[in-house]
Amino acid sequence: MTLMALNRKHAVILTSVAVAVAIGSIVWIYPSHRLGTEHPLPQPKNMPAIAQQVLHQRMLRHSDDMKGLVEAVVLLDFDRARSLGQAIGADANLARPISGDATELNTLLPAGFFTLQDELRSRATQLARAAEQGDHAALADSFGRLTQTCLACHMLYAFDPATGQRPAR
Repeated sequence: MTLMALNRKHAVILTSVAVAVAIGSIVWIYPSHRLGTEHPLPQPKNMPAIAQQVLHQRMLRHSDDMKGLVEAVVLLDFDRARSLGQAIGADANLARPISGDATELNTLLPAGFFTLQDELRSRATQLARAAEQGDHAALADSFGRLTQTCLACHMLYAFDPATGQRPAR
């Protein structure tokens, strides 16, 4: 291994540790029991209430899983991280609309939701695999990518696609 490759590997490890320490500090200072649903996303005007209700129940589960995942990743609890990654991936299972029939509930969701759901499932699987292998650098990286997918979905849900603005609460 060349000196440059060795330095790059050390930089990745140090960056992963720094990210883990930063997240751990946030969890320590602002415990997960305080990260509840007191600040929910605003309800989008472009989505029917019934679709919002379906997503709300699913997001409550995701919220609990993600809070546990932050802790598991920061504390390098590989078994718990693997289990939560698998649970998040398995829960990303809303079927794409088949017929376009107005009675089919999933037709009320934006098409981009299903693309992001596929991405979430894939990234949760990658996270679970990194945890199973005990690879802390890959675990930190896959956790970051998983979180990016969460944020993209929240943007799709909470921002008006026509204006790009967040609706008032």
